[in-house]
Amino acid sequence: MPKSVSFRTLPAIVVCFLLSVGVQASPMLGEHESKIASETASLLEEEHFSGKPLDDLLSGIFLETYLDSLDPARLFFLKSDVDEWTTKYGTKLDDSILVGDLTPAREIFDRFLLRAGQRVEAAKTLLAGKISFEAHESAILDRSKSPWPADDKEAQELWRRRVKMELLQERLHQKDVTKAADIILKRYERFLENLKDMETDELLETYLCSLSHAYDPHSDYMAPSAIEEFDIHMQLSMRGIGAVLMSEDGYAKIVELVPGGAAALNGQLKVNDRIVSVGQGTEPMVDVVNMRLTKVVKLIRGPKNSQVRLLVWPALAADPAARKEIVIKRDEIHLTERAAKARTVVIRDAAGKQRHFGVVTLPSFYVDLKGGKDGHGASRDVMRLLEQLNTQKVEGIVLDMRSDAGGSLEEAVNLTGLFISEGPVVQIRDRRNRVGTLDDENPTTSYDGPLVVLVDHLSASASEIVAAALQDYGRAIIIGDNSTFGKGTVQKLEDLDRRVRAKNSGALKLTVQKFYRVSGGSTQYKGVVPDIMLPSVLDAAKINESSLKNALPYDEIPPAKFSPVDRVSRFLDALRAASVRRTAADPEFKYISEDLARFKKESEEKTISLNEEERRAKMKAAEQQEAMRKKERAARPKSPFQFTDLTPDPAAEKSAKAAAAEDQADLPGSTEDSREAALEEAIRILMDLSDAEKKPAPPVPTTL
Repeated sequence: MPKSVSFRTLPAIVVCFLLSVGVQASPMLGEHESKIASETASLLEEEHFSGKPLDDLLSGIFLETYLDSLDPARLFFLKSDVDEWTTKYGTKLDDSILVGDLTPAREIFDRFLLRAGQRVEAAKTLLAGKISFEAHESAILDRSKSPWPADDKEAQELWRRRVKMELLQERLHQKDVTKAADIILKRYERFLENLKDMETDELLETYLCSLSHAYDPHSDYMAPSAIEEFDIHMQLSMRGIGAVLMSEDGYAKIVELVPGGAAALNGQLKVNDRIVSVGQGTEPMVDVVNMRLTKVVKLIRGPKNSQVRLLVWPALAADPAARKEIVIKRDEIHLTERAAKARTVVIRDAAGKQRHFGVVTLPSFYVDLKGGKDGHGASRDVMRLLEQLNTQKVEGIVLDMRSDAGGSLEEAVNLTGLFISEGPVVQIRDRRNRVGTLDDENPTTSYDGPLVVLVDHLSASASEIVAAALQDYGRAIIIGDNSTFGKGTVQKLEDLDRRVRAKNSGALKLTVQKFYRVSGGSTQYKGVVPDIMLPSVLDAAKINESSLKNALPYDEIPPAKFSPVDRVSRFLDALRAASVRRTAADPEFKYISEDLARFKKESEEKTISLNEEERRAKMKAAEQQEAMRKKERAARPKSPFQFTDLTPDPAAEKSAKAAAAEDQADLPGSTEDSREAALEEAIRILMDLSDAEKKPAPPVPTTL
C-alpha cells in the first residue's frame, strides 16, 4: 500500500465535460476509438473498487448516465426515444462496449442531434414572437429527475416555458430589456455552433465518461486534451483565477476554488456559482452561456496581473435572475497562501477576565517537497505554528479546516499525530477486501490542550480523515455544518497508451480504494457528522457526495485496535445546549436560519414564477432585506474578539480587508459575516470546553 496518496474532492474541469454536441452527422468513431473503449471497459471491470461486473444491470445504469450526459435537463429526448433505447440497449451496452462496438454511442447521439435541432428552431421561433410575462404560470428549475416529455406537444410546452424563463431572467437583470431577447437568441445560435464543432474525442469522452460514472462519480475517462488540462490543474501552474469548473445545463459552474488562487484570495466567488459573462479589463462582457467549457476557460485565463471580470449567477441568490459582477486579478497560485496560518485571539469572559486562544487555519494538505529541517508540508507547518501558540500560552486551539478539499494522505496522518500520542489514524480497503491501517508512530504530541475542529460541507478527503480520527479518539470536538463532503475514496490514473498500444489514447482515472475510520465506519457518502452543528445555508445546497449520481455507499468494517482518550464526551451535552442558546440569540445566525428556511422551501417547491411583476417584487424584497441587515450590522457593537496574526503580512492583510469589504455587497447567506460568526461561536465553545476541563470530574458512584 502506498505511503502517500494525493486526491481531490470533485472531478476537475478536465476530467469530464458535459459538452454540447454536433449537428447533421456524428463524428467518426474508428478502430482506435473502439480499442480505447474496450480497454476502458475491461479496466473498470478488472480494477474498480466496487468489483461490479460489467453486466446487464450496469448496462442499464450506463445507458441512463449517457442519456443524462447529453440531455441533463430532460428537454430534448422524448419518452419514446428513451423507451426505444431501453428495449434495444438496456441490457446490451455491456456486451457492445467490451468488444469496442460504439454503434449505440453514435445512434443515440444522432437522435440527440435531430431533437436538438427541432428544439432550438422552436426556441428561435418563440423568441421572434411576442412573449407576455403577465400570466401566473411557473417553470421547473431543475428537471434532472423529471420524466422525459411524453410527446412533441409536451416537449413544445416545456420549451415554451424554458425560453420564457430564460428571457425573463435576462429582462430582470438587463437595464435595457430590449436586449434580453438578443442575448437568448445568440446563446441558441452559439449552441448550434457548438453542435457543428463536435470532435471525435469529445463524443468518445462523453460516452466513456458515462460508462465510468456508472461505477462512481470520481472515475473518468480523459481524452488527451483533457489530460493536458489535468496536469495544469494538479501542478497549480495555470495563470488564471484558480477555480475548477464543470459544465452544467449550459453554464460554467464553480466546483472548487484552489487554495492560494486568485479567486480564493478575492473571496467573492463561491462554489456552485455559475458564470454568465466574462470581460477582459474594461472591455465589454462576453456572454458565455452555452459556450464550450474549453473556450470559457481560455477567456478566464490570461496574462499575470491582468484583470478579468466575471458576471455570475450566485448559487445562494434569492432569485435565479440575480447577478453579481466580480473583478479578479489574474495570478499564479501562491503556495504561501495555501500554507497553514495561525492567529491568536483575545476575548473577555463573563467575569471580565481576558482569555487567550489560538486559531490554526489549514486550506489544504500540501506535500513537503523540500524535506530537511526547513521543509514545508501541512503537518510540519502546523507543528511550528502549534509551538508558537504554546509559547503564547493559549488556553485552547481551533483547527479551522473549512473549505479544505484535501491533498496528501500522509500529511493527514502526520497532522493527526500532532494531537494524539500514537495509534491508527485511518483504515484503507481495496476491492479484494484487504484492509490496511496508516498509523501515527510518533509517541509525542505537539499540543495537548483543549481542541475544537471547525468543518463545513466543503471539507473533504484528507480533512475528513483528520476530523474523523480526532472525533473517534475523543480528542477534539468537531463543529460545523451538518456534515462534511463525504468523499472517502482514492483514485489512480491509468495511462491507456500502453494497454491500447497506440499514442493519444487518453487515460482512465478510476477509484481503487476506500477510507474507513478507526471506529470502522466509512467517511464515504455520509462524511463526518459534527458533535455540535451550527446553522449553515450550505445545508440546503447540494454540496456533498450523496448528491452525486452513483456515489459509492456508506458501509462499515471492523474497528481498528486503538485507545480512545475520550476527553470531551462528558462535556458534550452541556456545551451543545449552551451553543444552541447562543446561536438562537445571535442576529447573524438568525439571518442564516432565515435564509436556510427559504432555500429549503424553494428547493421543495422546485418551480419558479414566470410572472414578471411577482419576480420583481420578490427581488425587491430580497434587496430590502439585505439593506436592512447591512444597517443592523453597522449598528452593532464592535466584535469582542481581537485577532492577531502570528506572522503578519501587511500586503495580505490589506487584500483580505478589501475582499471582506467587497463581500459586504454580497447576497443573502453568502457574506463573510456568516463565516466569521461560525468561527466566533467555535471559539466560545472552546472557551466553555477549557472551563469544563478545569473542573474536577464528578466522583464515580460505587456499589457496596
